[in-house]
Formats: sequence, C-alpha cells, structure tokens
Amino acid sequence: MSRTSSRVSYFTAAADVLKHRKVALRVGFYTATANSVVQREAEVLGHWDTLISTGAKVLPAECGPYIYLDVGLLEEGETQPAR
Repeated sequence: MSRTSSRVSYFTAAADVLKHRKVALRVGFYTATANSVVQREAEVLGHWDTLISTGAKVLPAECGPYIYLDVGLLEEGETQPAR
C-alpha cells in the first residue's frame, strides 16, 4: 500500500502503466483520492475509468484506506501487508 499526496499526475502515471491491462484476480487493487477535486480531474482526463477498467476498487476520498480502514474484512487466503 502506498500513501501519496494524491496529485492528478500520479493517476495519470498509473493509468498510463495499466492501460489495456487487468489486475490479477488475487491482487487487491484499491484507489482513492485525497479529495473530490482530484478525482473529478482524473475522471475528466479519463484516467479514473482506466483504473477502474483494470480492476481497481474505488474507496472514498479520505485517508482511511492508508490505515487499513474501509477495505472490509480479509477474505480467506488474503493477508494484510506488514506495517
């Protein structure tokens, strides 16, 4: 899990890398922005849809995902990253 300042340029870079690809089924790929302004800009640029089409699960814009909130309970066979 990575924590950044959620700049649009980060979503641009991620979308460029993942375009036309799919995240493996056993990989949990979550995306969230720090605020709705960044998310809207990523949506307008098409990066948000690119990430979702790869298999990203969208979390609310907040810091919760970075401290393991809002992702729910682990499913069988899943592990939580070491802190």
